[in-house]
Amino acid sequence: MKKLLLSTALVGALFSGAALAETKVGGNVESIYRSGSFDRAADKVTGTAGLGIETNISISSSKALNNGMKLSAGLEIENAVNHNAFTTIQSGNVTVGYGLDYGYNGVSYGIPLIGEGFHDVSANLGASINDDLMSITGMYGQEVHDAAHFNVTVAAAGGNFGFNYAPSKNQGKGTTVTDDGGSAYEIGYVGKPIPNVSVVVNRQVGQQTNEAIASVDDFVVDNLGLTYSMGQFAIGAGRITADNGAASNPKTQSNQYGVTYSTDAFSIGYAIAKSDKDGQTSDEEHQLLTASYNFGGGLGIEFGYDKVENIGYTAGKDGDAFQLRTLVKF
Repeated sequence: MKKLLLSTALVGALFSGAALAETKVGGNVESIYRSGSFDRAADKVTGTAGLGIETNISISSSKALNNGMKLSAGLEIENAVNHNAFTTIQSGNVTVGYGLDYGYNGVSYGIPLIGEGFHDVSANLGASINDDLMSITGMYGQEVHDAAHFNVTVAAAGGNFGFNYAPSKNQGKGTTVTDDGGSAYEIGYVGKPIPNVSVVVNRQVGQQTNEAIASVDDFVVDNLGLTYSMGQFAIGAGRITADNGAASNPKTQSNQYGVTYSTDAFSIGYAIAKSDKDGQTSDEEHQLLTASYNFGGGLGIEFGYDKVENIGYTAGKDGDAFQLRTLVKF
């Protein structure tokens, strides 16, 4: 009888606590059509085209603790696989927590863009801008933000100062814990310190040493970006530099510039990127044209066209990439 009373009291406490929590359920269906074609006759046979569909369901909950702090937790299932999860505690302007693919994220081109950027639109061309830049993907398979990590975020100066630490850089979607040979951290600021001006200052560092492998230099990625908004217009410039720690030809640098025009329903943007890499004689260059339209009711459609020269830093290997993306939210 005592066990039954205890169980009943416990269940009652759980449900009474849940009643006080704010729980949200959402989701979306995303479809992407991408095609890529090459200019050189020898490369034309490798052109690609295809349609992909992604489904996401998200659940999040937050409630006040007895000490006045705010507890939040949530998850997102992408194509029936765990994609995002987090647990945080907030006190004032400071939030601490842990999870994957959540929280402070300074990985950005730092320029105004409509929808997805160069590396997404030109994915079918095999462009190098995603392999060498934007993150530590070239060495680790994912960004610090996407790995299972601890996070501290401080809201100040019109934005967020953040620190992410991933004790095992490829760890994430499961409770099995292994040491794959290195950790990684990310630190920076994203926000609007003054009206109409957006700033991105971010550094990712991947530690590439442990007792079992030879010591090499850390992989470091720096993101800098500045955008100025004028009503419906925005203009900006950004620079990303990556050093893979190799003894020779370690550095890659990309400079980007962008301008956008947006209304409540329609947006259009143009951006360029020029990337150079140590040991390569040709620069990879992108010209990206994007546009989007919001139909209201949770439906949006986005168009992207990226003209790329010297793909993979190979002189004369040019191509065109096209992307059509729809997103339905519910």
